[in-house]
Amino acid sequence: MNKKYNTILEGYKFIINKNTERNFRIAKGLEAIQVYESIKKEERTIEIESLCYYINRELGSLFYETNCNYNESEKYFERSLMIKNNYKDIDSLLNECITKQMLCKEKLLLYLNTNNEIKKEEALELINFIKNNDIDKKIRKQIEELEEIYDSIEKKNIKTIVNFIIPYHLILDEENKIDFQYNKNKCSISSKTIRNPKTLIIDGNNIFTEKDKYGLLNHSVISIEINKYINPNKTIIVNKEIKNVYEPLNYAIDIYNYFIKKYIISTNKYWIPEINEKMIFNYEISVFAGKIKIKDIPLSISTEICFNNEKIRLKTDELEKIKNVLLDEEIELWKLSYNKAKDYYLIKDYKNSIIMINIALENFIYSYARIVLKKYKSDIEINQFLKGFEEYEDFYLKDFISKEAFEKAKEEKKIVDSAPSIYKICKELYNFEVINISKNQLFKKISIIKKYRNEIIHGENIDVNLKNIVEDSIKSFEDIFKKIKY
Repeated sequence: MNKKYNTILEGYKFIINKNTERNFRIAKGLEAIQVYESIKKEERTIEIESLCYYINRELGSLFYETNCNYNESEKYFERSLMIKNNYKDIDSLLNECITKQMLCKEKLLLYLNTNNEIKKEEALELINFIKNNDIDKKIRKQIEELEEIYDSIEKKNIKTIVNFIIPYHLILDEENKIDFQYNKNKCSISSKTIRNPKTLIIDGNNIFTEKDKYGLLNHSVISIEINKYINPNKTIIVNKEIKNVYEPLNYAIDIYNYFIKKYIISTNKYWIPEINEKMIFNYEISVFAGKIKIKDIPLSISTEICFNNEKIRLKTDELEKIKNVLLDEEIELWKLSYNKAKDYYLIKDYKNSIIMINIALENFIYSYARIVLKKYKSDIEINQFLKGFEEYEDFYLKDFISKEAFEKAKEEKKIVDSAPSIYKICKELYNFEVINISKNQLFKKISIIKKYRNEIIHGENIDVNLKNIVEDSIKSFEDIFKKIKY
């Protein structure tokens, strides 16, 4: 028993020592609690209960402060209060109220994160307990704040604000926010101009340059306000290129890119680019319930930092590829379109990504077809085939129309040439060449790429998340050009 008591005492000494590293304090506290739980209830002395009361209380605070682990923090705060309930004189009523005040805020945050109504009800019980007891002026103000937070939650008066610097200049009215709706949520955007430090040698406050796409003179600080709670501690996987980011930043960038599309249409400032999380070096997140700031994440880094002992440079094979490509004066459209599709994917503009990967596919197949067919057909024959030149012998209504009537109908443009589909071109290629992918496999991959293409081009509403569609389309196109090399 003495050994167990000494472990608990040691845990108590470490956890109350503010000069000790926090994770070590947590580890020692958890070790002490584990020992406490191994002791039978009837063998727990008042001294052991007292030590574990303080250990649980400190663990609650440490989990809340360091890890924002609300569930663990709630658990240890409640365990300390259970001990206090059994041993009234173990601590003062004031300290009990302080613990309940911290626990109350935690339960309100848990409610916001989970929509669990029980947490909100428990928070109200804690508020009423503190109000019904004589409390110190020091925490009376905090209880008033908790009441305002609770009332704001009831009235849905919650907002998340994300601030970040974009690498270029967005001209807006700095004194006024622009309000709008995004995904049925009220939002607003404001922008403040800041000078590029390298241009501070130029005198004057209102200096700018037209079409400053890259922030040569000015950058902008963007503030996005969203009228709902977004958990600032929750990370999400955006897509395979962006990977993990904090949800409020991801949502704010989606809002910003939506706004920028409208901004470009309204102002014709076509050079303004959309952004992705990789273009934001740091950001700030604040969450307000009414006027009370309930969460604040100041100056966080948004992107991974790579460290390398060697000088940053291209790989040898990349340099060789550049030199080889420069030998050809022509720029292949399909390669540019393929990279542009990935660029749109990076900024989550999935509709434009689908359009660009389809442009890449068609240009690639047409280019490949010309190379293959040149071995077997004349240039005139190739052009006629690719332009869909309609001949009487191949006309599908040949049995019902004479050649003379056919020729006349062509002259009068009643029968017009029609470019062959991608599938028809590929079928023609298989008539001449053995291709390193079966016809069925190729057609399946083409169908994946063409999925939703027509709906997007024709402006139809699409009620599906296009992220996975884009990923499959890009992957399918990569499979095609790796198999079909020319």
